[in-house]
Amino acid sequence: MTRAMQRDRESLRPSDSTRKRLLPGRRRAFMLFEVLISVLLFVLMVLMFAAVVSAAHRASEFGNGYAQAVSLAQKKIDQMQELGFTGVYTTSTMTATGTDQVADANPTVSGTPPALGSSITYTFTTVDKLDHYFATNGTTSKPSGTIVVTPYQTSGTVTLLQAQVTVTWPQPSGPNSSYTINTIIPKSVLF
Repeated sequence: MTRAMQRDRESLRPSDSTRKRLLPGRRRAFMLFEVLISVLLFVLMVLMFAAVVSAAHRASEFGNGYAQAVSLAQKKIDQMQELGFTGVYTTSTMTATGTDQVADANPTVSGTPPALGSSITYTFTTVDKLDHYFATNGTTSKPSGTIVVTPYQTSGTVTLLQAQVTVTWPQPSGPNSSYTINTIIPKSVLF
């Protein structure tokens, strides 16, 4: 064997420090430490992923409920605008049966606008079948819808009515949520 070949061969041999690192007992301990760190990081990533998925699911449920509530409340506002000033405080038009029914069969009102400082409250939980729109997912509370009609002005003759529509629905992972929208209904239309 030539001297150059012998030098090449010696350069390929591991040094003493490398040999100590490659001893079977030391290498296994180092691998166990690596595995433990890897498992710990993996578990942390899985927990973070689970938290994000759970939060996204709750946000999606709330968003779906909110969109339904907005749609239902706007439908009620449109129906009341269509009924006009006298129709809003007349029981026969608010609770008429059929596709145009605005509210459940309550309350009985006199057919005159509410007096200053008073209000008329209607519900529309049954007529619009709110329990079909909102998932209760085992909660005991049920969705509800209310319409509160009050005079808009504080003195004088009632010429403007304020209608406040509120839709309340249960959240499976928390308290009930609600959406409220208001509209003003004039006694006469100016246009």
